[in-house]
Amino acid sequence: MMKKITLLILIGLGSFFLSSCEKVKVEPGIINVVFENPRYEGSSFFIDAYITNGLEEDKYIGNVDFALYPMGQETEIAAAGFQINETVKAGKYFFVELEFLGEYVFITESQFETAEYDLKTIELLFWIYD
Repeated sequence: MMKKITLLILIGLGSFFLSSCEKVKVEPGIINVVFENPRYEGSSFFIDAYITNGLEEDKYIGNVDFALYPMGQETEIAAAGFQINETVKAGKYFFVELEFLGEYVFITESQFETAEYDLKTIELLFWIYD
């Protein structure tokens, strides 16, 4: 009886963890970047980024310039170029944590928090170079 209860608990937990894992949406026909978890650590600004490949062929991603803006504003939150150097398979994505060092961060953490920016109010622009 105890084995059955343990098995049921393990199956329930497995289902919970699998269903709580959100997949990144890969939009057909485009290379895109989806980001989450914008945060400050010291003088650096971080985001978790997923470079998605909605094309029908694998795509090499060399250098990428990223710029984060509050929607509808021209003042950058952070901007910098990064060497990615990864091939993203067709229909898949590649995860990378991006750290914008202090010299590439243009608003303070307190300004960010006071403005209450979140994923719905931040726009990410990017330019990909092979």
